Order: sequence, then structure tokens, then C-alpha cells
Amino acid sequence: MTKKMLELKNLRTSYKSMEGEVWAVDDVTFDLEAGENLGLVGESGCGKTTIIKSIMRLLPKGAYSTGEINFKDDNLLELSNEEIRKIRWNEISIISQSAMNALDPVYRVGDQIVEAIRNHDNVSKKEAWARAEELFRLVGVETSRLKDYPHQYSGGMRQRAIIAMALALSPDVIVADEPTTALDVVVQAQILKRMRDIQVKSGSSMIMVTHDISVVAETCQKVVVMYAGKVVESGAVADIFTEPYHPYTMGLKNAFPNIKGDKFELISIPGYPPDLLNPPSGCRFASRCPFATEICTEENPPNVMVGASHTVACHHIDRVEEMREKSKRRETWSAVEKELV
Repeated sequence: MTKKMLELKNLRTSYKSMEGEVWAVDDVTFDLEAGENLGLVGESGCGKTTIIKSIMRLLPKGAYSTGEINFKDDNLLELSNEEIRKIRWNEISIISQSAMNALDPVYRVGDQIVEAIRNHDNVSKKEAWARAEELFRLVGVETSRLKDYPHQYSGGMRQRAIIAMALALSPDVIVADEPTTALDVVVQAQILKRMRDIQVKSGSSMIMVTHDISVVAETCQKVVVMYAGKVVESGAVADIFTEPYHPYTMGLKNAFPNIKGDKFELISIPGYPPDLLNPPSGCRFASRCPFATEICTEENPPNVMVGASHTVACHHIDRVEEMREKSKRRETWSAVEKELV
């Protein structure tokens, strides 16, 4: 039986604003197995990064989470600040979205990695430096560059340095928050390959946060599709991307090119996500969905199993074949666009 490395149960995370309370993550449940890669996908503002900050306990002041984030034998939400600091980096590490902001500009990169190692592991500075050199070789950077400052690195090198720091303590779980968004496609491909190779050697699990489903298709075994703070579909990557059940997933798939597949016209999803300060009743995607009916605007769709590990929250799974076919046509989405104007 495969061991669950991380398990989220009914996670809700709230931010307080001047206008009121915003539930950026609303009743999210999924799990990550040992050695598994899980992709979190969805548009900006859907709650992906908030989930990561909730797991790492890095939410800003005034924000809070309820539910469960179970890691090994602990609910991370119930741990003290001191207890969570012992887990952070040591057992769960993060590759942040902005590598330049993640590195201190006034310290040499090598010194920052050594400090991270020695804060969690009782080793000498010499031993920590030797480990930093090993990590740089692993991510494909000359070890001499450990003595340089962040501003002396290119974007790709800074990202590699952050990956090295995240791996410094051989964590069980790596959380990658849009790790290649700011990079060109060539450097992105190189870094993703390095990350896959490193995972094979270390046996760690990973949560890959991205809006780019092609990255998930390339690096992950399981995917969780989010929209407006909720999970709309989840399951094996092969199932989700070949036989999607939710119209939003179909829309995401249509919006990304496949250089290996047949040529087709890319189709964007019209409209914008709802205001989570006053979320709509029913399905939150209803106003942008070309297949929505009255029930979609009145009742929250139940989460239904449509396969061994494939779940979807949609009222119209009985129409899935029709929806898949119609979702490929631009006129299907154009009709929604006209209603939104």
C-alpha cells in the first residue's frame, strides 16, 4: 500500500481585507503519496500559492487556516512556531516563484546555503560548504559560483541556486511555486529535467504549482485543477488531460498548444474569476461556462468519483461527451463572451 506523505482535508484559508473576509482556499482536499509529483493548476488567483503558504505556515498576519494538513503524524496547523520551523526546509522545502527575491542580495549565495544547512543540521562550516558544492554540481552550476552574489547570476542560475537550497537537507516534500515562470523555454526545460533527475535520486515527493498545464503533463503523475478557491477536478494526469470532465479543465486544455499533436486553434476562456469577497452561489465557474444551466447557479456541485482516483465537481457529467466535443469549438465559448459583455 502506497504511503501518504502529505494529506489536506477540508482546508480553508482566509485573508482579512478592508472590505471583509476572503476565503482564498475553500474546502480543499487532496493527498500526496511518497515519491509522487502532484500538479496544482489554475488561473492566477485560484488559490494555488495560498495552499502552499498554508502548508509551509508562511501566511501573512491576519490570515488563518482551518481543516487539516497532515504530514507524517502531525497536523501542521496545530504545531507551534518552533515545531514548524524544525520541519520547514528540513522535511518540507520550497522553491519560490521569484528566485531573486528569495536570495539575500548582500550575502554570497554559498554562505546562504551553508547557513540554511547549519541551522538544521549539526555539521561544521567546512562540511556544509562541501555539501553546497555537491548540490551545485547536481543542479549544473560551477562550484566556484558559490562565492558570487545573487546579482552576478543569470535568472536560470538563480533558479538553480534556489533548487539547490531547497534540496540541501534532503526533504521528504519539495513545494515548487511557479519555479520556471520567469524563464525562457530553453532554460525552463533544462531546470525541469534537473528537477526530475534529482527526484529520482532522492526519492522525494513534489507539489508543482503552475498555471502551465504542459509543465504538469511533463513532470507530474497526479493533478489538482483549482478554480476560485475550490478543487473542480483531480486525478491522474493521463486521465485529466485525455478525458477531462469539468468544462473549466476542457477550457484550460484548449488554451495550451500541443506541438506533438494535431494543429488546432487555441481558444481562451472568456471572462474573469468571481470576486471571492462575495462568491456566487452554486458552481463558481457557472458565469463563464457554456454548458451551465439553472441548477449550476443555484446549487454547489457535489464532488463525484468518475474513475479509480478521478473526481470532478460538476452537475453535468452525464453530458461529458457532448461537452468535450463542443468545448473544442470557438463559437461555443464566443457565446459566453457575448453574454458577459
